[in-house]
Amino acid sequence: MDTKALEYILEIARCRSVTRAARSLGISQSALSQILLRVEREIGTPLFVRQKRALKLTEAGELYVEAAESIIDAKNRFLAELRDLTAEHRIRVGVTSHWGMDMMLEILPEFHERFPDAPIELIQRNYSSLSEEFRQYRIDIAVTTFDIRNPLPQHGELLRDEEMKLCVNKSHPFSIAHAGDSEIPEHLLRSELRDTSFIRSASGSTFRATEDALLERIGFLPRTFCEVTDYITFINLVDDNRGFAFISSDYADLSRNSRFWSLSPRLFRKNALLIRPGLDLGEEERYIINRIKNYVFNIGGK
Repeated sequence: MDTKALEYILEIARCRSVTRAARSLGISQSALSQILLRVEREIGTPLFVRQKRALKLTEAGELYVEAAESIIDAKNRFLAELRDLTAEHRIRVGVTSHWGMDMMLEILPEFHERFPDAPIELIQRNYSSLSEEFRQYRIDIAVTTFDIRNPLPQHGELLRDEEMKLCVNKSHPFSIAHAGDSEIPEHLLRSELRDTSFIRSASGSTFRATEDALLERIGFLPRTFCEVTDYITFINLVDDNRGFAFISSDYADLSRNSRFWSLSPRLFRKNALLIRPGLDLGEEERYIINRIKNYVFNIGGK
């Protein structure tokens, strides 16, 4: 069941760009362009038209995407059911963020005390990888992030908005000038941090996608110092005055030598709970889902 061409076209439609889709898929742009051309020749009509800086589906493209999604969903359902027939029962839980992992590390001991014979497979991935595994029915329950440019994932329930705050070393002129402020207009980044290095989130993360959307909106191209994935590393680098960064508000209290500001308008990414379609919700699965929701609203919602 080779559905790669279908999957590639769906990724182009999701990204609205061959370049971004190729990066997400891990193949060259020229190879992906050739696949798109071959598919369009086979069906005899274009699937996309270019509008300004993005691709837009044609009517034929919309029909193709709808059919492709149905075919891939049917394939993934079949493979998931096949795996369930041949594998021991285990609950596969995926997380994308450090916040999600912290939450699961709190929930897991309670779960195993209550269900000592129920194994859990805890999977940590970035948004792109986790979304793909979820689409392939390889994950049963996921706590994932998604950026503001994308809709709530299918089969998803919004958990909370996670604020991304600007983090700058206390000795930096920007920090001194805005020491009494808790919120700053986003356009000040362009004018007052243009000569400061940017500590970036890694490609493929929703944090990075949200950063990209902000920088594009305000027309700011800061020079990059490095790309990292770990919040502690982010904070340590800013504390050492290596550059500025955006940090989840959940971890602002870990800094020893930096200040944090909300942006105006505020910068958020969203956290969602995903449950695999057709998942047989036993007592164990229901317990995990309820504990995740209770954690968000009673402990981790902030």
